[in-house]
Amino acid sequence: MVTISDYRETLTDLVEEYCSSIPELNGETPSVLLIDFVVEKYIQHRNFPSSFTDAKIDEDITSHINTIAMGCVDLFCKVGMEGEKGHSENGTSRTFSSAYLDSNIFADVMPYVKLF
Repeated sequence: MVTISDYRETLTDLVEEYCSSIPELNGETPSVLLIDFVVEKYIQHRNFPSSFTDAKIDEDITSHINTIAMGCVDLFCKVGMEGEKGHSENGTSRTFSSAYLDSNIFADVMPYVKLF
């Protein structure tokens, strides 16, 4: 059975690699809760059909692991700014459409739909 924890190590490594390229984030590590949340949201977004096997779900998640990692980075960079709808300071302006994942993170990943 595919579990969210199967992807923690890979996603942690990818997010840490991204953070190491930014001096302000170098050495930062995302929490397990954050990574699990993003994987869960990806699985909900995809809406896998009940006919999908665990192997097929694993293959799908693996093929989109970089997109999921960027979802982790997106949420990780918002830590401490949860729910911010607007902020302006020293010429920097921030506005989030959601306190969760940016709606554009999974925009290129189409969900499965059921036809009746």
